[in-house]
Amino acid sequence: MRWRQDLQVKLRNRYRALYTADGPRIAHEIDLVVDWISSQPSLAYILEEARLTETVPSYDEWASGLGHRGLWEWPTKTEAGRAIFVWDLLRHISASDQDIIRFLSVFSSETKYDAMARDFAEQVVRPLFDYLDEQIGDGSSVLYALERYVRQVEWFDQERLYAEFQANTRQGEDVYDRHLREFLFREGFDMPYSQLRSPSGRSDVLAGLESDDPLVCELKVYDGDNRDIGHLASGVTQALQYANDHGKSAAHLVVINLTTRPLQLPSDGPGNAYPPYLDLPGARVYLIQVRGLPRESASKQGRTEPLIVQRAQLAGD
Repeated sequence: MRWRQDLQVKLRNRYRALYTADGPRIAHEIDLVVDWISSQPSLAYILEEARLTETVPSYDEWASGLGHRGLWEWPTKTEAGRAIFVWDLLRHISASDQDIIRFLSVFSSETKYDAMARDFAEQVVRPLFDYLDEQIGDGSSVLYALERYVRQVEWFDQERLYAEFQANTRQGEDVYDRHLREFLFREGFDMPYSQLRSPSGRSDVLAGLESDDPLVCELKVYDGDNRDIGHLASGVTQALQYANDHGKSAAHLVVINLTTRPLQLPSDGPGNAYPPYLDLPGARVYLIQVRGLPRESASKQGRTEPLIVQRAQLAGD
């Protein structure tokens, strides 16, 4: 897709600016890289997913065991873990008050400032950009695809899907399930047209189970009545079971909210990290909320208080 190509070009331009920076300017370029990557939702989602691959030490933990300058080894076993190590390192450098040369000297045996900066960009930072570029090209970010699905429904298909749901409320959940399947197929996910069996039953969406970035997803409608918070809790349980059945570290629950009140979903993540997620035994379950109820214009809407959902209501703690 065009957005992927545009993002890859911007990513390569960012790396080029960092690679060509001399010693005095590389600290500023690192700040710009950190700010830019943080502002790109698709890159943030790719890195969020990569963080589940392996446990990565902090820079201080890793550096405490180093010997001579310039003699170092990656503390990770996977490309995803290496990308996270570099990303955390860049953020650490950007937030640090220490002189940049103290960081550069760890990774280079050069004595000239400019050569140290070049070594750092090529040997340390490049694997992060290569990983992001590859993931963008594959279009394999599950979280970003689901975020695009939220916008697809809310911006374009909300009224049509709700009308189809209203025509047969008993099987109305199937309307959204089918729509999600079609959307993900167009996004490039090799998704089965029929639900795949596992020891826990059939999941709404299972795709790419043999890949490094699989999609294990359950969809539930919330209408505040028959399909209540307990219905969503069953979706969390099912998604977790499917992930465990297939040995996957992440699963996703898409919540179609058909009420006027937004759901304030619980999260085990820091602060206002999006999307919210629950770290449960065996896997992390991401919670993706979609506003499925057509609403009046903002000028005609009254103030609506969110419905606060407690962690225990979904996780059964």
